[in-house]
Amino acid sequence: MIIFLYGKDSYRRQQKFREIFGEYRKKHSAFAVEEWDVEYISDLQNFSLLNERTLFDVFKFVVLKNFSSIEKANEKKWASILNAAVSDATTICVL
Repeated sequence: MIIFLYGKDSYRRQQKFREIFGEYRKKHSAFAVEEWDVEYISDLQNFSLLNERTLFDVFKFVVLKNFSSIEKANEKKWASILNAAVSDATTICVL
């Protein structure tokens, strides 16, 4: 599942993120939470949102920050990475 939070109002964006994350934490472990800044991911060939699972939870909560800053050259690579996340029912990805 992919959730895309956008808009000019950063307060409401953060408020919605806290609401989504709070619902996740009620049901699942906090060990399966990952946060990535898209600007600093240099090796897209080996990057995967689905690469590792914890022993404590089968679900995974991934936060991708600065997603609007991806380069045009990397759009197709990101599309394939996110396509894999959409087809995986145990991953929640917040952009």
